[in-house]
Amino acid sequence: MRNRRFALAVWMALSGALLVPATAAYGQTEPAAGRVSVLVPFPAGTVTDIVARLYARRLTELTGDAYVVLNRPGAGGIIAAQALLAAPSDGKTMMFVSSAHATAPALNSRLPFDTQRDMAGVALVGATPTLLVVNPDAGIKSQRALVALAAKRQLSYGSAGIGSAAHFACENFAAQTNTRMLHVPYKGSTEYVVEVMAGRIDVACPPIASALPHIQAGKLVALAITNAERSRLLPDVPTTAESGAAGAEFGIWYGAIVARSTPGEIVDRLASQIKSIAIDPETVKALEKLGISGKPMLRDQFDRFLATEIDRYRSLVKLSGIEVQ
Repeated sequence: MRNRRFALAVWMALSGALLVPATAAYGQTEPAAGRVSVLVPFPAGTVTDIVARLYARRLTELTGDAYVVLNRPGAGGIIAAQALLAAPSDGKTMMFVSSAHATAPALNSRLPFDTQRDMAGVALVGATPTLLVVNPDAGIKSQRALVALAAKRQLSYGSAGIGSAAHFACENFAAQTNTRMLHVPYKGSTEYVVEVMAGRIDVACPPIASALPHIQAGKLVALAITNAERSRLLPDVPTTAESGAAGAEFGIWYGAIVARSTPGEIVDRLASQIKSIAIDPETVKALEKLGISGKPMLRDQFDRFLATEIDRYRSLVKLSGIEVQ
């Protein structure tokens, strides 16, 4: 088992007029009374941000309150999480997270909060597989060709930061194929996808939505999808198992959380509202265009799922040789 040292700094890991006003992406001011802050620990344009904006718009329509997205990237998601925990526990502040919400405690034993004790799941709204993508000019036509090249020289890959879902997706692929790749962290999926297109890094494992427009434009090549089945969005792209990497399946999930101290009746109401939006055909269709699917998972069920995910990521940390800090 190889041993690799990473400096733990950030963890994860299109929109626009579809959702809420673009000015809300940067949130120069916090919402006033009658509004709800929707924190996102990643930059605008990332898939978590897009999902948050979809739900913010629909919650605004459903409740009459103004749900305003506030991007708080940086420090491995700690900035957004601390903003959530510092706010009053009155249901006026929530946060949309990705799988990185579970990778952080698996990697970092010195977080300034306890993920399971201090934060509570409201609803998990869906998940998407990731893709193995390369620059078309690299001449790599298949997953097997990528693995063969990695045996000759060290390849580099990008992610939305140490501990992000894209980081773990590539590490899982590397572990299952017995390859070594150099991790280059960025702030979000939009950045590392651009770096692959520019040829500055060799490969990446983004969610479908981050890569799909560039694949359709011929600026990226999808070698495989990290799923048990092929995607309807990319039916010609084989699965990692079909390409000889059984066990490399990896999905990224998205959901909403609040501070654990939020009164149960408030969380119940928010969970019910999110569920009604999640099963609405308009939402289902919008998420499917992002490659996201799945039934909503509410409250305690989401918390139990999170606990199993943290354990799963801890196992992957040991398997991949990532050093815990």
